[in-house]
Amino acid sequence: MNRDLHKMLDAIKTDPRLGRADEVFVVSLRAQVLALQHEEAQTSPGWVDVLLRVPRELTDMIARPIALAALFVVMVLGGWITGVNASLDTLPGDMLYPMKLVSEKAQLVLATANSRSKLHAEFATRRLTEVATLVQSNVPEKEERLQRALDGFQKQMDGVSEDLANQETEDASVELARIIEQKSDELEIVLELTETVKDGTSREAVSTQVGATQESKQQAVQTLVDQAPSSAISRQELERQFTNDLRDLFARERTTELRIARIQTVLERRADVTVEFDARAIKTRLKAIDVSEAENFAAGGAYERAFSLLSDEKTKLRALNDALLSVEIALTQPAGVGTLPATSTVEEDPVDEAIEDVGTLPATSTSEKPAADVVSE
Repeated sequence: MNRDLHKMLDAIKTDPRLGRADEVFVVSLRAQVLALQHEEAQTSPGWVDVLLRVPRELTDMIARPIALAALFVVMVLGGWITGVNASLDTLPGDMLYPMKLVSEKAQLVLATANSRSKLHAEFATRRLTEVATLVQSNVPEKEERLQRALDGFQKQMDGVSEDLANQETEDASVELARIIEQKSDELEIVLELTETVKDGTSREAVSTQVGATQESKQQAVQTLVDQAPSSAISRQELERQFTNDLRDLFARERTTELRIARIQTVLERRADVTVEFDARAIKTRLKAIDVSEAENFAAGGAYERAFSLLSDEKTKLRALNDALLSVEIALTQPAGVGTLPATSTVEEDPVDEAIEDVGTLPATSTSEKPAADVVSE
């Protein structure tokens, strides 16, 4: 039965009366289609087709490479910005720290002459922040990393000094001189931090850097001195800076007196500690710091000499505080582990008298001035 059914279906499929295409018609239609295709292939494209095709080809040749390049730049730039932001809090020796320095160099290269000095000041502050962080830390290779940050600070200070040397206007010179003064003061604050954390090694490195920074400050003073004869602005700036330096020196002297008094108090209360501390000699050195000569030169308008003499007195005071720090470090160690000779030559001056004298140190002294105790640089 199935076989009969298949035969009936085949008969219907091939029956012309049911719509089967005639073989002659199929062959004729196929010949017409092939002829049309051949004619179209032989016909050249019209100008409309050309105009429609050109923009598309240009897009493929130009727009696509530009789009790919733009995408690449966005990806690289985005990654670079992310890396730079992540590197801002890094310290010398960290993996991303070189990226931080490269970013700063790029900013300096692209900066205008007017904004370059401000960038130097900003980057100098960054270096000091790194120094302060390292001083308070116990990271591996601390000494080398600290020195790297200090070298970076000096490099930025040299940049400001170079800009100052190339300035032609009085206002710009005063502004740059103030930047140098400000950064010098900030470095002094970091030096005080080394006293707080009782880090003698860091203090030695920072103290040496203070001496190097003083050279930049002297250069700024010299620039202002050269302009002073014809510039009231420069003369006023010299007077302001000298007054501030003098006030700062007096404040540090009073702080030193307090440190001496505290050391004496500790030594009197701790019988288990024996360190070599000659209070009388320390106080004599402190009173020998005399700024009267510097004041006289400043009053006569000889500010270059006045600042130089004042710098010498500051150096004496730093050396004195270095000696006090050594004693303080010894006092913070367990009994019997002192780093100083175990013989006490403490001068038994009353502590109350030492505290009462704080703030009464005169600006001038008739004591004979000993040779300056210069911090090695």
